[in-house]
Amino acid sequence: MGSFIFWGFDIPQYELYSPISQFNTKVSGEYIGMTVHVGIYDDNDNLLDKFTMWLDKDMSQSGMIRTRNASRMFTPVRQEKNMKKIFAAMKSGKGYVRIVAERYNDTDFDIKIPPYKE
Repeated sequence: MGSFIFWGFDIPQYELYSPISQFNTKVSGEYIGMTVHVGIYDDNDNLLDKFTMWLDKDMSQSGMIRTRNASRMFTPVRQEKNMKKIFAAMKSGKGYVRIVAERYNDTDFDIKIPPYKE
């Protein structure tokens, strides 16, 4: 399916990589990117929380979208709050985080991120 990449829990950023097809990005104002759907689930596949996030197209890499690494004024609304939810779920030791993103002329990118273990 692809990859979820993050640089540690002290850096509230992540990116998604799809090696087989492009994400279905669009132009929104001065940015190119897309909305992804995020769900936080327990061990029994029960949805605990859901939200959407805007990810920018990574212009330096084909098949990549990522959270915006900018000052607060230029970061999408609720990005920091949503990153805290994702990281808290990953550190909880149970359940999983699921991210779904539309791809161009292909099935949706659908990844489940298990709890992080050191």
